[in-house]
Amino acid sequence: MRRVESTGKSVDEAIYNGLVELGLSIDEVDIEVISQGSRGLFGFGGSKVVVALTEKETVSLVDEIFGMKESAEAAPQVKKSEGPPRRNENPTIPKKSDKPRSDRSDRRRGGRSERGERSERGERGERTDRGEKGRNDRRKNHRERREEVSQQSAVNLGEKIDGGKEQEFLEGILNRMGMTETKVECYACDDNCISFTLSGPSMGVLIGRRGETLNALQYVLSLYANKGDKEYKRFVVDTENYRIKRENTLRKLARKKAQEVKASGKSIALEPMNPYERRVLHSELQNIAGVTTHSEGEEPHRHVVIKPE
Repeated sequence: MRRVESTGKSVDEAIYNGLVELGLSIDEVDIEVISQGSRGLFGFGGSKVVVALTEKETVSLVDEIFGMKESAEAAPQVKKSEGPPRRNENPTIPKKSDKPRSDRSDRRRGGRSERGERSERGERGERTDRGEKGRNDRRKNHRERREEVSQQSAVNLGEKIDGGKEQEFLEGILNRMGMTETKVECYACDDNCISFTLSGPSMGVLIGRRGETLNALQYVLSLYANKGDKEYKRFVVDTENYRIKRENTLRKLARKKAQEVKASGKSIALEPMNPYERRVLHSELQNIAGVTTHSEGEEPHRHVVIKPE
């Protein structure tokens, strides 16, 4: 576990200097402000901000897999009947029917006619109906968007084929990782591309932090398949439409950060990303007026910088 103390004119500058020294991103460290610094008198005698950055502990993929298995086996079995208490089972919360109906109606009718009460009840019913209709419309739109993403992935996959030695190699890696229940399917894509789609339990473990495990599987498979071959083949490893979801998330992030740059007039450095994700950001921002992008740093810490024109 590494720990450094860095300084700067502001807290942000001190944190940035520490991240550069460690070669990590901000979500991989714990930050402690040691001194807020001071301006001094007439620019003399001031002190800089001091912060301490400590690298977070990381758990290897193998430890994470076996740790999840042990916790799942040790977890007590919960009976289906042991669910959360119903709304009115708490004795401290009186039911609506516990209060005498006559008291409620007497208090409500003070100074109002029966016709006015019926009119108000009708208006409340109409508002409830409109609110319920709006919620149903939002749920329907959400389901349609999810189906659209799923259909887009299915169209891009193409025809299902036999994965051959590459599929056997990938299944061998998954078995050694303890993912024996994972199903592997192979599809032919355009431009000499082959896609492997994984399905089964615990797919979040295969995806990893921001797709790092999935990218590693794809990279190792590509090295194995193209070793000694004159014609290069491109391989894609995906599960639960993660690739499309990640691309949509990156495009939303790019638009949001572009607005922040135009509003503040200051550059923003994003977290380190792989070449494909950086290309997605550059592509999304190239047609947005008022900002420009470029990449800085060396792999694996190369990142995109968005700055005002």
